[in-house]
Amino acid sequence: MVHNGGAEVTESLPASTPIWIPNHSMASTHYNATLTDKNLNATLDTKEKHLAARLGILRDQCRGTNAGSTSQHITEFTQDKVHVQDKYKIMYCLIPKVGCSNMKLLMRNVSAHGTHPDDLKNPHSQYKLAQAGVYPLTHFDGDDLISRVKHYTKVILVRHPLTRLLSAYRDKLESGSDIPFLRNAGRKIIAKYRKNPTKEALKMGTGVKFTEFLQFLIDSGKRGDFLNQHWAPYTLLCDPCHMNYDIVMKLETVDSDMEYIKDLVYGGHSYATIPAKYATVTQVETMKKYYDDISDKQLQGIIDFFRHDFTMFGYGFTLEDALQSMQGKVI
Repeated sequence: MVHNGGAEVTESLPASTPIWIPNHSMASTHYNATLTDKNLNATLDTKEKHLAARLGILRDQCRGTNAGSTSQHITEFTQDKVHVQDKYKIMYCLIPKVGCSNMKLLMRNVSAHGTHPDDLKNPHSQYKLAQAGVYPLTHFDGDDLISRVKHYTKVILVRHPLTRLLSAYRDKLESGSDIPFLRNAGRKIIAKYRKNPTKEALKMGTGVKFTEFLQFLIDSGKRGDFLNQHWAPYTLLCDPCHMNYDIVMKLETVDSDMEYIKDLVYGGHSYATIPAKYATVTQVETMKKYYDDISDKQLQGIIDFFRHDFTMFGYGFTLEDALQSMQGKVI
């Protein structure tokens, strides 16, 4: 299992882990409305249509895989990421760098009718989550697990893979704030990918370049190792074809998506809200700055590594697609 702490930053997936990977022949960069919208009721409002379209893309990609919610197929690797709230019969697969801190606070808020200022310091506290009746799916087994997966509303929250990667790099490597992380992953990346590194860089692991980080991911993906939770693919962390999610939320439209869930699941609860974080001009320019420095070959390597995350959730492969998504322009 991938660890949450800073000291343990990499882990190879056990060879016996039954993770399903979708068929490339079914993949397409852009959503084909004729395939997934044909059965939609014309009376559905815009948000319902968008959510139905997202789900249609995902289920098209999963078709023919013996997919479905069974305890035999949902790995502990995925169960650790899925958080269950019995009171509202809902579960979320929460992915690092995709709003998981805010989602955990939301689940605590709706139980406590508000957030104590101290809660903001540690949104991931398992103790605080348990107080709010929120547990990882690993907390359950046997019939208890099967019943919840079968009957609860299942939600996955994603974002454009290129924006998530940059967020992970800036938070875990560039900022220099996570010293244990840098001394583990940072030193390994510099030692392998930098020509003539300084003794200080090798000792501290600071100053990892974005291009070095991306090459590390590409090579790690080819070997099937170094699957840190902050950049492991969605298809691995949340196993969407076996979990059979009911709702696909996107960070780019999280405010309107959450409004829908608030009415559907939480009965309009006022604390079931996450504010939108639309990209500013500065954030868009920052995204351009980092990705403009990488080669076409390296960008293709990243696309190949995360191909299923793009295709299963309707994201385009280009930088322009990522910039558009940052401004909320997504299915």
